[in-house]
Amino acid sequence: MYKIWIAKILYYLFYAFIFFIALIIFIEIFDYRLLDGNFGKRVIEMISRLQF
Repeated sequence: MYKIWIAKILYYLFYAFIFFIALIIFIEIFDYRLLDGNFGKRVIEMISRLQF
């Protein structure tokens, strides 16, 4: 039974990782608009707080 739960967790983590990469690519493509104003400053501040 635990193998099914492990498979589900890995499945959702994989799609969360894909979504996170897509979000970063989206911000990089549209950075000329998004990262100039207050929204961009907040995003950069949040990413710097995460400290991967």
